[in-house]
Amino acid sequence: MDDEIVLKRLRLIDWEDLDQGAPAICSLLEDICKDISYMSFLLNRVADDEELSALCEVYDVLDKIVVLDDRESRARVRFHLFKAGTFDRPHNHRWTYGSRILAGRYDHVIFGESSGWGADSRVSDIRPKFVQSNGEGATYVLHHELIHSARAPVDTITLILRGPPASSDFFVGGRESGQLWRQTGRELESSAEKEAKRMSPRRLAELTSHIKEQISI
Repeated sequence: MDDEIVLKRLRLIDWEDLDQGAPAICSLLEDICKDISYMSFLLNRVADDEELSALCEVYDVLDKIVVLDDRESRARVRFHLFKAGTFDRPHNHRWTYGSRILAGRYDHVIFGESSGWGADSRVSDIRPKFVQSNGEGATYVLHHELIHSARAPVDTITLILRGPPASSDFFVGGRESGQLWRQTGRELESSAEKEAKRMSPRRLAELTSHIKEQISI
């Protein structure tokens, strides 16, 4: 496995028609995960790549390391590390993605399509429609229109194939406030907003080492 092969396969994926796209996404995730030397290569190169390291970010619920960014297809490959007590706010994404759990587990909650949400909606208005417990080795694909959340123990690690953005913003629901809002993607964020969540070189080095140890690569 190498970048050329991964990029070629990423560019052939249909991220909207999941009858066609999901098998290709799951297959590529599986093949990347089988090649531990390639996964190690992906993680090791980020610190010396200014463009990739600038895309690595720290959030309240997880940290993400972007290991491949394809400007042609606008798809990305990244690692996620969940933090202690993670309980995601209900949200959707601007892009369809595939995920494979490399370590740990999480409970995945699906609430339904984002088209049912509007300016007057409240978090209390929606109820889970599907709940599944996913363990190590589990793979799934989620369309960008679906609202979901996840409960994960500390050190749960996932490998993500992220498709091209399908919109400029996405829905987020606050569990404590009960409010619903739309949040913009990175392209519309200010320099200050980007800098506030940018991962430090020290944190990147720590996470790289930690992920490699946890998944034995």
